[in-house]
Amino acid sequence: MQYFWTEEERKQRHTTDCFEFQKGVHAHHWLEDSLCMEEDLFRELGLSRFFKEHLQQFDYFGVTEVTYEDWEELLEHAYERGGDIAKVFEELEPWAEECFEEQDVFSICGI
Repeated sequence: MQYFWTEEERKQRHTTDCFEFQKGVHAHHWLEDSLCMEEDLFRELGLSRFFKEHLQQFDYFGVTEVTYEDWEELLEHAYERGGDIAKVFEELEPWAEECFEEQDVFSICGI
């Protein structure tokens, strides 16, 4: 993957300076089926601004729950914007769709 790491890849890099995308809502971090994005890349791509514009409850330092309806709206805005933002969402889309087959939300765990 270009933008995301699997949990195994994050462990190999020995870092926790990442945003973790979790299926559902959990009381702990670094789940095996999570995807992670390095904080520096998240910031460089403007994802913080993008999420704040389109997901009012986005919390850079906390946990943000994303419903299917939120996801559809985010996806639409990302593809309209194009560029790296669209590529990030294109990479995340299969994981999110799989998540919503069994979960009502996914969580973005901030720094």
